[in-house]
Amino acid sequence: MTKFDHNIIDERARSLSIVSKTLKNEFYGLDLIIDRIISSINAWYTFPTLITRPVIINLWGLTGVGKTHLVRRLVELIEFNDRFVEIQMDVSTRKSTIASVLIESSIDQGSPGIILLDEFQRYRTIDYTGADVQVESFQDVWMLLSDGKFAADSSMFQEIEMIIASSEYHQNNKSNTEEKKKFSIYPYEARNIKRTLNLSHPVQEIMKWDEKRLSTELDKVLSNNVGVQLDFTKTLIFISGNLDEAFNASNVNDCDTDADVFHESSKKINVMDIKKALKSRFKPEQISRFGNNHIIYPSISKKSYQQIIHSACTRYINEMTNVTGIDFSLTPESEDVIYANSVYPTQGTRPVFSSVHTIFSDGLVQLAFWAIKHKINNVKISIDGQKSLMKGESSLKFQSFSMSLINKRKILQISS
Repeated sequence: MTKFDHNIIDERARSLSIVSKTLKNEFYGLDLIIDRIISSINAWYTFPTLITRPVIINLWGLTGVGKTHLVRRLVELIEFNDRFVEIQMDVSTRKSTIASVLIESSIDQGSPGIILLDEFQRYRTIDYTGADVQVESFQDVWMLLSDGKFAADSSMFQEIEMIIASSEYHQNNKSNTEEKKKFSIYPYEARNIKRTLNLSHPVQEIMKWDEKRLSTELDKVLSNNVGVQLDFTKTLIFISGNLDEAFNASNVNDCDTDADVFHESSKKINVMDIKKALKSRFKPEQISRFGNNHIIYPSISKKSYQQIIHSACTRYINEMTNVTGIDFSLTPESEDVIYANSVYPTQGTRPVFSSVHTIFSDGLVQLAFWAIKHKINNVKISIDGQKSLMKGESSLKFQSFSMSLINKRKILQISS
């Protein structure tokens, strides 16, 4: 799109509005977060021609609040799965670069794409004492965040040189009776050549090139006096991380803090708190590369936890109903028991989903088998937290099975 086509812009804006509503229906308690993300990507999505440098969105919050999942779902809804790459920013002993990952990804140079730099808090450049940390991997991430361009390293072209040498070797050692092959190089090799040299030729055409043509194209790039640059200026970059120190969540005793109390406390965290936490991990000039679009996730409220638990339980029960034809239902009090035994405000949704899975993956199967055996069509399920029992009742029969409440905590009182 090279002109202001208002019809296309309006259509994309409407699509974003639908995406926003879908996300709000799927992610409980994150309406304000979703509004900010949608607003931040509006220009990038509706009129990408305007974008001349990466759009950077920082997502900070505790573990398990939905940062990574939300990005993945957004990518899916705007149909960018084929132009998306997720990079775990773990410090690795294996030397690698962001540029090499992007070259091998499905994102084309100079075109819109989405990059998720996840678990960024693990990629620290200063230690707890303030001393420099020698990091081998992803040192060029700061170039990406600066302007979306990489100065290509000569090592990036070594693979192409090896392809040329291999092609020449096989050509020279081919017998006179051997049929000439239609293609000289493999599809994967042709794709990497296309991306590394930023060629416009189709992969199928590049596959037919001999070593002389490959050498010519490589020489064109290497002889460029201004240097070779890889262009990812039109990407949307999500930086995601858990800054527990900003949320005062490093103490394990916070596990038993009331969800709403912790939720209200986390809502007071501001950008200055985030930047203070970043200063304990990165150098000032690196922090500036993050930009100023910092979106801070609050911890999950009690109401949102209850909605998540209800949704997860309903999904398990509906699946079993669809498989067996038996009408299963769960008492509301059972959801309160699950809440009391699975909610740790500083740990997000992971303990919740783990608990629900542990309870229903075994107990619900046993109840279903019992109901089928006794030809029962309707079963009301209840969970006894004190006795660790899952109970099934029908108008004629009653059955209970022992179960394990995974966290082994004292049952907390659930206020109405």
